Order: sequence, then structure tokens, then C-alpha cells
Amino acid sequence: MLMGGHDTPDMVDFLGQFGFDSILIEGEHGPVDFGHISDLSRACELWDLTSVVRVDLNLPGVFYRTFDLGAQGIMVPHVALKTPALWWTPPIRPHRASRRGWQSSRLRRGGLR
Repeated sequence: MLMGGHDTPDMVDFLGQFGFDSILIEGEHGPVDFGHISDLSRACELWDLTSVVRVDLNLPGVFYRTFDLGAQGIMVPHVALKTPALWWTPPIRPHRASRRGWQSSRLRRGGLR
């Protein structure tokens, strides 16, 4: 988890060597905002880590923007019931299952390899 001053691509690069599967980027209570997500997710891709961003608002526009900046997953705050969770699911599914794609520009170009 990245929070409290450890929200840098250098920290992701340091953690990558230890074989973690994913990095949780704290965007609800931590200092991470939209300006940080693309650099942090790019650092995750270098180590084949899944970048999961805990967003600060339960709004589809925030979800879309987070995915557009390169995050591979999101953690949505303040979801206590199944019905609201299912209501947001269709707009953020992969392209074939929904009305909207979710790939970042880096993925469309073949990634960082």
C-alpha cells in the first residue's frame, strides 16, 4: 500500500523486486490524486504489478478517469449494499461486456515492452 509520503514511482520500483502481485494506491485518504496515477501505474507495469487505486468518490466519471490514467483496478469507497455495487458494474466492465472500453493509451500501443 502506498500512502503517507511513500507515494512515488521510486517506492513502487523498490517494492517491485520483492515479488508482490499488486500495489494498492491510496487515493481516498492519502496524498495520491489524478496527477500521480499515471506515473505510479507505469512503475507498476515495469514490475508486472497490478495497480489498484482506491478512489475518493463513488462516481463513474472518477472510475473512468482512473482507468484512463493507467490503473488496472479500482477500490470503490462507501459501498455497503449489493444493489449500488451492481449498478456501477456495467459501465466499467471491459469493452465487449459494456458500452465503454477501459484500456489506457499505453495498453493500446502494446504496453511498455
